[in-house]
Amino acid sequence: MVDLAWFELSPGARMPFARIGEPIGTDVSTVELAADVVAFIEAFANRIERWDELVAAGRWRDFYRDAIAASYTGSELLRRRVALRVLGAKPVPHLVDRHRALAMACLRHDSRPTLGDVAAPTLVLAGARDAVVPAHASRALAEAIPNGTFVTLDHVAHGFPEQSPHRTYREVARFLDLDPALSRRILGESS
Repeated sequence: MVDLAWFELSPGARMPFARIGEPIGTDVSTVELAADVVAFIEAFANRIERWDELVAAGRWRDFYRDAIAASYTGSELLRRRVALRVLGAKPVPHLVDRHRALAMACLRHDSRPTLGDVAAPTLVLAGARDAVVPAHASRALAEAIPNGTFVTLDHVAHGFPEQSPHRTYREVARFLDLDPALSRRILGESS
């Protein structure tokens, strides 16, 4: 039985795993989604504080513009910029509250004192172009965990679970040593 902890701010992180269902349920006992980031990264803290100020001031469009620029690359960045221009950025009360709660959790949480106590094998993924939590910081996180494994995903940024869900899933499946045929079936790929 494997406990899988998934630490990510975005609900998009669940996308690669939404189709897992029962087949993987026999191998994975829990999937935990949490807002756990390394608060000691000054650039990250500054960005989160700026985003929180923008959201608190009702400047949702400015927040969204900055967040997508920091989180996506290539065609996904272009798609989100076009969507912002066409659809606008209207604040949704529960998303504003969610963002502010997550921002405060990120700024107040420091996992460094307990990372050495993590006994489970741990996979830390990072986008090579991540401007929010740079890859070197994610590498340091993996290195602080006794059984930590670090993987960088090229050509993507902080939003890699949404931008590249299949690649994200493949890395997790490889780490969990899932049957490749099961992985292809979950991803809807032919063998």
